[in-house]
This record gives sequence, C-alpha cells and structure tokens, in this order.
Amino acid sequence: SRAVLEVQQELRKKEVEGLGMKRKDFELSAAMNTAWRVMQLAKQQLASKQTLMEDKKQEVTEQLNS
Repeated sequence: SRAVLEVQQELRKKEVEGLGMKRKDFELSAAMNTAWRVMQLAKQQLASKQTLMEDKKQEVTEQLNS
C-alpha cells in the first residue's frame, strides 16, 4: 500500500511537471508569435518608408527635368 502511494505521488509530480512544460511551451509560442508580429509590422513600416522615398525621388527628378 505504501508502494502504491509512492507511485501515485510520483505520477502526480510528473503530471505537474508536464503541466509546467505545457505552460512553458505555451508562453514560448506566444512570445514567438509576438516577435513575428513585430517583425511583420517593422517590414510594413520599412516598405512604406521606401515607397515614400521612391515617391520623393520621383518628385525631385520630375522637378529637375522640368
């Protein structure tokens, strides 16, 4: 009976560790999703800045040519 109790305690400990791991995995994937979103936003901002620069360059070129 004591052996059974020990096994049950061991199983409970493993379960708790398993939940801890799941939680860590979840936090990690949430952090990765956030990082990915930040990168996407940065890319969009960079792209729109480049577009603005291109527009400005086009404008200046047209002014110089006219």
